[in-house]
This record gives sequence, structure tokens and C-alpha cells, in this order.
Amino acid sequence: GKELFIKNKCFECHGGEGRGDGNPTMKDDWGFPIVAADWTQCWNFRGARRDPFNPFVVARTISTGLNGTPMPNFREQMTGEERWQVAAFVNSLCPRKKIDPLTNKPVPDFLIQSVYTEGPVVPKIDDPSWASPDTDHRIVPLGEELLDNPMKHYIAMAGQITRGKRNFDPKTDNLWVSSRWSAEEQAVYYLVEYHVRFMSDDPEYPDAVAIEWPAKLQDLFGAEKPYFIFGDSKKPVDVWKASFMAKDYSATNAPNDKGYQLDVSVTETVGNGFDAIADKDSEANVEVVDSIYHQGRVKIMFKRSLTTEGENDVQIPVKQFIPVAFMQWAGRDKEHDEHMAISTWYYTILKPALPDSLYYMPPIIAAIFICFQGWLVWMTKRTRKMYDIGKVQRDELPK
Repeated sequence: GKELFIKNKCFECHGGEGRGDGNPTMKDDWGFPIVAADWTQCWNFRGARRDPFNPFVVARTISTGLNGTPMPNFREQMTGEERWQVAAFVNSLCPRKKIDPLTNKPVPDFLIQSVYTEGPVVPKIDDPSWASPDTDHRIVPLGEELLDNPMKHYIAMAGQITRGKRNFDPKTDNLWVSSRWSAEEQAVYYLVEYHVRFMSDDPEYPDAVAIEWPAKLQDLFGAEKPYFIFGDSKKPVDVWKASFMAKDYSATNAPNDKGYQLDVSVTETVGNGFDAIADKDSEANVEVVDSIYHQGRVKIMFKRSLTTEGENDVQIPVKQFIPVAFMQWAGRDKEHDEHMAISTWYYTILKPALPDSLYYMPPIIAAIFICFQGWLVWMTKRTRKMYDIGKVQRDELPK
């Protein structure tokens, strides 16, 4: 299937890894801009919303094309068997997730687990310690080498339509978030990934992604949270925003196997509502330690100390559920300020290290159990011997 994908130049529209990042100049039959399908998000395919993992949907589209779009049919170029081979290849690119029947989208992972790391965390996106598939491990079990790695949590996004310039057509409708933390460093890392077909080339409108926290977490009671869009007057939020431009990038470039490095700037703001967003007065604590744009996928790794001196900095505790939300801006679509994609509140937790007792208590308990079993066997044999030699008389059953 992949060989046919290359032979028939499907990458010219769908991109080198099928994320729809091939051709930014396409138009439909009515002259409106149109983009190729992202094959790694099959739940968004036309005609596939109720059965996204069925390769028949792809085989049908390859055979018939899509009316009104630049997608042609390939009946003359490929045999029926070859079309099914391409369909199988495309189907293999889509991660297996549990689909919500109400939204026809993957069920979000409402808890982001930050994995405890012995020693310092490796701040490199391509390091094996960060490797993890998009597929749900409960559907397709992980390999042994990935069991200790942080999983990629699916975060649903939607356009901000509450006020200002409403975003009814966000270019990103989900994020993937994974996390590690280190007691030695007293720091936490969040790797945020998402798909965007084309990056901005206008410095006035950079691409951006942000993580939002309750600034006064210690003052919240129970399930209490600030307003999820920039907080409110009584409950401020702490926003970590990374804005970036891809270096040496052009949307019309051929697929780049190495990807593009990003020129990143980080701002930390405190929000008390839409009209009360201000830069912090305290020293900056958040940094982006690694980033890349690789064939339609942005990857940004944030790092921050668990505790800081800033009055409006979230203090991140271990073993506690912490509300967290996400925002994303597509620079090529001139998204900025409230014109963005946003998530609702999710939760994150820093998983503690496994206690030492987990390693030494099982052998001790096993030894005690074996000794107890041995004692029971010895007592049984001793009692029988005493019966046999007449030292002990057996009780007689009443007549």
C-alpha cells in the first residue's frame, strides 16, 4: 500500500505522512480553498463518521473520487486489489481510539497522568523515554519497551464562540498530551502535540499553543475551578503560551523527513477574564526545551519547576488532581487573542514514585507464607505420629 501511495504521488496533496499537509493552493469546484484529508484522523473522513475504522470508506473514495473536490478517482491507475492495498495502508495510519457515539469523535482522556522519572527527565522529543503511540493502549496493548513511558492523552478542542471574533472553523480539533516529572529536578514536563496542515509565514500571526492553570490552586475548594476562558475576577488563571514560527519553511515545500525547527518565544500571563489579561511581574519560570514541526505535526515540550515564588504562579503538588486546560492558535488562519481553539477543563496528576516496600514486602510475605505452610505440615505429621504410638487418644464420636 505504501509503495502505491508513493507511486501514485498521493503525498503531493496528503503529505509525506498522510496528514493533509501537501498542497496549500487547492480549490474546490466553486473556487473556495480546500485541503486534503488528514489520514491519521479517520473519524473526520466524509461518510466515515459512524464507522471510522472501516477501510471500505477509503477504498470507495479511491474508486469514485469526491465530487466537487480535487480528489480524483483512480479506477484507471490502480486495479481493484491495489485500491484495497492503499485503503489498508491509509487505515493503518489512523490510531485506534474508543469513539463517542454522540460526537463520532474519540472519547477524551480527562486525566493526564504525569509519570514519575528516576533522575532527570531527558528534554528531547525524539528520546525513547517519550515514545508512545497515539493508539489507546486498552485497545492495542503496548510493547514491553513502552510500558514505563507516558501515554499520549487525547484532548478534544473546539472553536471559541463565546465572545469577540468567534472561531467556528478551528484548524485543530484535538491535542495529544504526555507528561513526565522529576523529584530530583523538582520540575514537570508537558509534551503537547497537534496536527496543523500548514504553518504561518507571517510574523504578525505566529502559531501558538498554551496551557492554562488555576493561578490560586491552593484557594480552590473541592471541584471548584476558574472560568475556563482566561479565568474570572475572583479566580485568576496562569497561562503558559508558546508562540513560534518554523525556520526555513514554506507551505509549498516538498515533504521534509527531518522536519523544521521552531523559533519559539514563551509568555506567562495571568488572566482575570477576557478583558483582564496581563503579563506577570514575576520572573519567568516556564521554558520550551524542545520543539519541532514534522510533516503536519507540531510538537512543543514545556518545562517548569513544581514550585515558584510568583504570586500568580500555579504551585504544582504531587498526588493531587489539578485542573488544566489548553488553547491553540493557527497563525496561517490569522487566529489570535480570543479567535482560537480551546478545551474545557481537564485534570492532571503527578503520579508518585513506587514505594520501596513494593520491592521488599512481597518476598517477606512469601517467606512467611511458606514458613506457615511448613509449620502446618510438620504439626499434622507430628499429631498423626502421636496417635500411632498411643501418646494421644483419638476422640470418640458420641453414639
